[in-house]
Amino acid sequence: MFWIVSDPERRHQGLGRRLTVALCQAGLEAGAETAYLQAEADNEPAINLYASLGFRDVYQYWYRQQAW
Repeated sequence: MFWIVSDPERRHQGLGRRLTVALCQAGLEAGAETAYLQAEADNEPAINLYASLGFRDVYQYWYRQQAW
C-alpha cells in the first residue's frame, strides 16, 4: 500500500483503518499470503495504526537525492 492520505478534517474517524482492513481482505480473497506497506519513519499515527493491525517493522531504507 502506498500513499494512503486523508483530509485533515476527516481524520480520527477510522477511515484509514477501514480502508487498510478492506485492502488486506481483498488481497486475501485474491490469494495473497502477505501484505506489505511503507510508512514514513516520523509518521507515528500511521505506524501506530499499522501496528494495531498486526504489521511490524521488517527493515528501514532511505531515499537518496542528489543535491542540486
